[in-house]
Amino acid sequence: MALRARLRQLPELLADRDYAQFLVAQLVGMMGRTGLAFCIVYAGQTMRLDGHTLGLLSFAFLGADTIANVVWGSLGDRRGFRLVLLLALALWAAGYAAMLAAAGRGGFVLAFALLGAASSGYMLAAQTLVLEFGSSEDIPMRLGVSATVETSVAAIGPLIGGALAGFTGLRPIIAFSLAAMVAAAMLVWLRVGEPRVDRAPA
Repeated sequence: MALRARLRQLPELLADRDYAQFLVAQLVGMMGRTGLAFCIVYAGQTMRLDGHTLGLLSFAFLGADTIANVVWGSLGDRRGFRLVLLLALALWAAGYAAMLAAAGRGGFVLAFALLGAASSGYMLAAQTLVLEFGSSEDIPMRLGVSATVETSVAAIGPLIGGALAGFTGLRPIIAFSLAAMVAAAMLVWLRVGEPRVDRAPA
């Protein structure tokens, strides 16, 4: 099908209420992801950030990301990836809260571990849920729309955040990101249905 014909199908695609609300939650969640780019800078402003500490924080983030993937995948298979997305957004908000409360190495290690685990859960759930909404014929279009939403905000968010950080400092940026993650979690909880239930045979 030609691209122009595909674009004409967009209103029909967004007529699926759950998918449309998922897109809104995805947009808000990606706004919340903006703060992640500034966390390591904030940690360096709060404590002495030598090579050993930087390696420890990187290990906490990447190690939690790797280990959590197994947990998220198993949970998604058994309970659905809507739940994974909801928990990942809540965990991401908790990571930002731990970041703002941290005063030393231990607090920042905990914050980066929470953020790493949340990041892997979000990526797994967001990609998988797109496949479960609507009909299988619309999967390429849904993938394209969701990818456009994610990459647009992912590109613009850090630029805006960096510009604002010069005036407000980094704490307000991270606090805003925390609020965005809470808002995204609430949207998923209240407005997005579990697609497996909707598609289950009667």
